[in-house]
Amino acid sequence: MEMNEILTGHEKYIDWKIDIDTSTQSIQDAMYSRDPEKYWDFLKTLGKVETALKAMLITKHKVRVELFHCVYYAMRLIDDVVDGDTVPPLSLEERRKLLDAIIQWSTNRIPNPLYKDLSLKIKSLSAQLWKESEMAEAIRQIIVSMKFDLDRIMDSEKTRSINDLQENFHKMDIIWTIAWTAIIFWIDPENATDLLAPLGEATRIIYNLEDFWDDVSKDLINIPIEDLKRFSISQEDIDDVKQAGKALKIEMLPKSIKEWFFHELDKIDRLMQQHTTKMQQRIKFSGLADIPLSAWRSWYVMKQRVLPETYEREVLTEAAKIKETLA
Repeated sequence: MEMNEILTGHEKYIDWKIDIDTSTQSIQDAMYSRDPEKYWDFLKTLGKVETALKAMLITKHKVRVELFHCVYYAMRLIDDVVDGDTVPPLSLEERRKLLDAIIQWSTNRIPNPLYKDLSLKIKSLSAQLWKESEMAEAIRQIIVSMKFDLDRIMDSEKTRSINDLQENFHKMDIIWTIAWTAIIFWIDPENATDLLAPLGEATRIIYNLEDFWDDVSKDLINIPIEDLKRFSISQEDIDDVKQAGKALKIEMLPKSIKEWFFHELDKIDRLMQQHTTKMQQRIKFSGLADIPLSAWRSWYVMKQRVLPETYEREVLTEAAKIKETLA
């Protein structure tokens, strides 16, 4: 091991070399230990992606499935780093050093051997789809957004304006997440961004509400400054949530934060209505125009299976649960 390496605890070796399979299994095991429900949702999503790609008759579907896995594990690894969920937790400076290296440097200078090997595999797989540079830029930009969270954790002033939060989440959850997913699913990324923006925004709001306690405990305040003032949410309200953690049930939230929750749920309703309208439009594919059957089948599978089972249903189900609990 080199002196400048930053290890996360997920690095597993065979014959002194990183073994990606056992290392990614370690990432999965950590997910399960923290939140079994999210772990099973993750496994179901992987299964749906593989089934969907086969059903869509897309060329090189095995390459695409493996690429999806590698990108997802790379993102989970960095998410653990940012959140301090590695064992043992990395210092804030080590976290920043690793993210800065990924954002600024070439692959061979990344100080984490597992992320480096995942990056090399992602590079090889995406090259087989002639999308190496596009995938590399999408991943880099998502890491930039993750660093936005790390910067907040390290900043003495934890709050951000609505524009700062919306811009960051839009880049991470809509532009760049859709960009790398579009590569996997043979979809034109600009067209997909336009069609899926309302669903992406609604999904982000659900994540913010579901993870509210975890985020606050890590000093990630996803309530913009403007809403803190609008709903009279005090620092004491935030501190009460932070101190209680998950022991504080949703119905016991301070009144001010409850009102903000309702406000966010109303936004989800409007966004899902917009999403329904958007889904009436046709999607554009990146493949050859002389494969109309495959393109039609791809859009049908995306619209009828992938989006409802992976995102739409989760947004609507979780929003309904939260509304019922708050009522």
